[in-house]
Amino acid sequence: MSVSEPSPLTLSLDTSNPGVVSLTLDQGQSVLAVAHAMIAQAGSQPVKVPIIVQSNGTTLASASITVAPTNPPLPTMPGQSYPSDAWLAQLAPYLDAYGFHDFNALAVANGYTIIYLGAQAGDCPDINTAQTKVAALRAAGRNVCVQIRRGTTLTAAQVNQDLMSSGASPALPVIWMATPDVANARPVLQGRLGVCWPKGVVQNVVVAGLDFYDPLADPSNAQFAGAKQSAQASGLYLVNPQPANHILIEDCRVQYMGTGIDIEAIGNSPMSTIIIWQCVIANNYGGRDGIYSQFVIDLCIVNCLFAHNGWMPASGKWAGYPKNIFTHNLYLQEWTSAYVTAACLANNPQTRVIGLFSAEAAAEGIEQRSGGLLASSLFLANPIAGFLGPTGGAAQIENCVVDGGGGLFDLTIGGPTMPRGWGLFLNAVSTATVSDVLAINKPDKVNVGFAIGVQCFNTDTNQNVPTNATLTGLAVNDWTGPSFQVTTGTPGTLAFSQCVLNGYSAAGVMAAPQYVDPTRTVAKYAATLGIAGVTDAASLLAYAVANQRRANWDVRLTAPLINAWINQGFSVSQGAA
Repeated sequence: MSVSEPSPLTLSLDTSNPGVVSLTLDQGQSVLAVAHAMIAQAGSQPVKVPIIVQSNGTTLASASITVAPTNPPLPTMPGQSYPSDAWLAQLAPYLDAYGFHDFNALAVANGYTIIYLGAQAGDCPDINTAQTKVAALRAAGRNVCVQIRRGTTLTAAQVNQDLMSSGASPALPVIWMATPDVANARPVLQGRLGVCWPKGVVQNVVVAGLDFYDPLADPSNAQFAGAKQSAQASGLYLVNPQPANHILIEDCRVQYMGTGIDIEAIGNSPMSTIIIWQCVIANNYGGRDGIYSQFVIDLCIVNCLFAHNGWMPASGKWAGYPKNIFTHNLYLQEWTSAYVTAACLANNPQTRVIGLFSAEAAAEGIEQRSGGLLASSLFLANPIAGFLGPTGGAAQIENCVVDGGGGLFDLTIGGPTMPRGWGLFLNAVSTATVSDVLAINKPDKVNVGFAIGVQCFNTDTNQNVPTNATLTGLAVNDWTGPSFQVTTGTPGTLAFSQCVLNGYSAAGVMAAPQYVDPTRTVAKYAATLGIAGVTDAASLLAYAVANQRRANWDVRLTAPLINAWINQGFSVSQGAA
């Protein structure tokens, strides 16, 4: 009788995520424990942190490690600068360790007049009354902060109004926010809130800490009306015939509206410097998408969760709202004469999507038609993870994970006649950089699409675009379908380096090495968290939609943290040759 030696215990530290120390305890291929600790700091300087490992009161090891700052500069594309970065730098003194801005502190420090909206004596009863007061105070040169009391529910009739007043400057915006007692739930707004004004420019506006929700379109709510869609076209409505700029949407949740957020410049000038910051946009159907944008320069979407937008399954006798190829979690429109005036066609849209967690879209996790940068993002169980292009100059994808859902999600679009299961791809862009993309966990014999792709044919112009792309550190594992595919057209130069693409042969593509743990997925990560009821990918997603907000923000549920844990399993084993 032989006795096998137990696998050694491995304790690993990861400090690659800003402001976070992550600890993983492994035994062989089994993860025994995962822990994350936030380092309370803000700014741009790293911090040294002592690490002490103890067992039963005995110190086994001690060390000092350097942790990246909680709020480092956002990634950029080479040679580009972004007005959104300059605005965020002005707001940086009010950041907390979890990346939220304390707008109440900004208002107090700068002598704002504070208006309350709620049910207490002296409160404004609705958005319209508050907006009238704001307009009068702004005309008198006063800076204004409207605070909606937490615990308040505003009906659609109390909400449906446009916020037409501008702030004095980006550093002194008009602020519409929940009251600062952040331990309490956000106020609920059951209607559409506009940030627009047909007669003039709207700029320097913050909307923070609000929960947009239509109970009449929620099949789980007793008020559900059984309609095909919400009567509210969108939760947040930024559709302007006039220029608009410096609008920040932060810590808001939008659910069960037609579209989550609608951002469109429909005049001769673009909207510019629009920031969507640490928001949750989920379960919106019947309209366009989770978010739709058109003719926007410097759109910046950071650390947001977009889930289950564009469709709704049947419920009881209600037939549901079916998936279709035109609705997505994010639809960021292209930069062509169909959507952009001729004078602006030469401008770069400067789109950035960073830290996105996009899951279970009707069709695509993201259509980033405006091109630009897609970074540190996670795509879970979307029929199509998404693409960049065909406009916006060079495209850049970096540090992303695509998880196909392990065969437990429907990756078709509208049934078996429209199978998909596609990962990330480039769409008719001339030059691109794609680095550190991992596609995993799609054992699906119906949806056999590619993991990573390049489309070189522009369907708008009917022309071939010979894409020149540098592709570095791409890896595909447990994926039914081609690891890499040129889907249409003829590329220019595709330069691969350190890529693991089963079944695809090119210089720079190598055989899979021996990984530490190539079974890591979102589902396995969920099971390590120790959160009641969170046992798999679906329950992690539901919990995040229900709970992610300021004062209850769990960094473990964000794309960068989940990606880091999965990627750690795909690091090369020290025992590999």
